[in-house]
Amino acid sequence: VGYHLLAMSGSPLFAETVRSTPAPGIVEGPDTFNNRYLALALCFYAKNDLKELGERRLAEWQERESEAKQRYTGGKDFSMAAPEVPLLNSETLLLRIGWLAYMARLDPEKWAGDLAREWAMTVQYADYCDRRIQGIQEGMSHMVTQKDLRMAEEEIRRILVFRGYFIRLDEVIRAEISELYRAHPARIAEGFKQCAFRAQAQHCIEFLCPLSPGESKEVLTILKDCRQPLLAEFAAVRLGGG
Repeated sequence: VGYHLLAMSGSPLFAETVRSTPAPGIVEGPDTFNNRYLALALCFYAKNDLKELGERRLAEWQERESEAKQRYTGGKDFSMAAPEVPLLNSETLLLRIGWLAYMARLDPEKWAGDLAREWAMTVQYADYCDRRIQGIQEGMSHMVTQKDLRMAEEEIRRILVFRGYFIRLDEVIRAEISELYRAHPARIAEGFKQCAFRAQAQHCIEFLCPLSPGESKEVLTILKDCRQPLLAEFAAVRLGGG
């Protein structure tokens, strides 16, 4: 709550805190929760004094992601042999969404598409958490000591807490996506068009369903060529009057 209030008020203390908090590492550390709180708070920060840092952070993560994909796919596209998976650690994925929300308000032509893609991914990231929990629960049936059971229960609790941040980001950013859609529909469509997962596509469809044909025609025209079959079919049917 404190970070949210500082961000909403445009306090210099918020910018100072963002600058002084190290980017998340692979292993959970003392700054892990600070970065989670900052990811949410960045969605409410309106001043442009963090723009340079945001551009630098996003460029670094994009480069790291590209290098990881090169190693994973051998320089090829994702395939059955190398299915599409997140290529950054989970804490970085969370923080990147917050930075994209901030940057898309400052420069929507450049960042709105990336924000739309990652906003749609929040439900997929939450699904990864659910699958991890399911795996732990299945393993618990084979545990024989109370210590192992307690450790498994603690791990589930930690994952549920982390999952909650993705759900909250989804809720917080939806209003921004709506505003960007009205002003920059093609940019939002370009982000939605990058959908690869069914849950991601369903999230986009839920957003688009309440819109009238006039409000969504430009976006649907772009999405009918989407690589995700469910979203492409939805766009084609809506354009056809379905």
